[in-house]
Amino acid sequence: MIEIKNLSIIYENFTIVEDVNLTVKKGERVGIVGESGSGKSVTALSVMKLLPGGFKVTGSVKVNHQDIYLLNERDLNSKIRWKTVSVIFQDPSSALNPLLKIGNQIEEAIIYHEGRRKNIRESVISLLRKAAIPDAEVKYESYPHQLSGGLKQRVMIAMAIACNPDFIIADEPTTALDKKTEREIIFLLNNLVKEENTGLLFISHDFDVISEITDRVYVMYAGYVMESGRTENILKTPFHPYTKGLIACIPKVEGKGKRKLPVLPGNVPDIKSKPSGCPFHPRCERAKEICKKELPEIKEINGREVRCFFPIAGS
Repeated sequence: MIEIKNLSIIYENFTIVEDVNLTVKKGERVGIVGESGSGKSVTALSVMKLLPGGFKVTGSVKVNHQDIYLLNERDLNSKIRWKTVSVIFQDPSSALNPLLKIGNQIEEAIIYHEGRRKNIRESVISLLRKAAIPDAEVKYESYPHQLSGGLKQRVMIAMAIACNPDFIIADEPTTALDKKTEREIIFLLNNLVKEENTGLLFISHDFDVISEITDRVYVMYAGYVMESGRTENILKTPFHPYTKGLIACIPKVEGKGKRKLPVLPGNVPDIKSKPSGCPFHPRCERAKEICKKELPEIKEINGREVRCFFPIAGS
């Protein structure tokens, strides 16, 4: 299990993420959703201890009961990264080495963790096929620039499953893809989770995508978890005003006539100028005086956790 407790991430005396608690079990699909700047990616990267220098992390991050911040770099590479937890990055063009063939890049992880070279080409080609890459033998010999964005993302998926990890972190893997390719990637990831009993932590700014691939979801805003619970329940009855606003912004294709797409007024606050009290109060139509002065604590409502003085539930 991935278990994050009381996680705070600080950079240059500014708190980027504060008091985050999150779990992912094997075989479970968990999402983190929120606008850009909400703290989603830094929270995810903290699980692999991949944050750049200068970031200070407090709290604990455990993978299968092992605190990764107590491990040195050598143990992290040999025991955790790619072997137990792997990552599918948002931009495969940046993540893949442009000077190495696709097959060679996937081989590196297998050789490092398993120490074997025998039949490795066949193993990699099998992984490419598992990631739904056509003409796998040809793609094995290809360079990244010779592949489309969708194929490069499939290569990242093949690389992520190369060492049979317990967990995969997918950091906005569909953001730069067209809708058709996006759906294909979601379908592929869903199947892999079911077949391999892999735990998935899926990061996105798009509730529409989250609804198709997660069992549970954490809604983040300005570094805080504002609401968490079963995805289907949150989509049906959001309790936090921010969650409600995100869901309202999902485009609808059904219905007749024109429909004006709702928008959330304002922007996520900069880490250097967070408002006092609840960070969402400047954009919240339900905000009252206490919201401007005090940060609400997490409260449990009907099996769901909500950080709000005046949640929508029961109103």
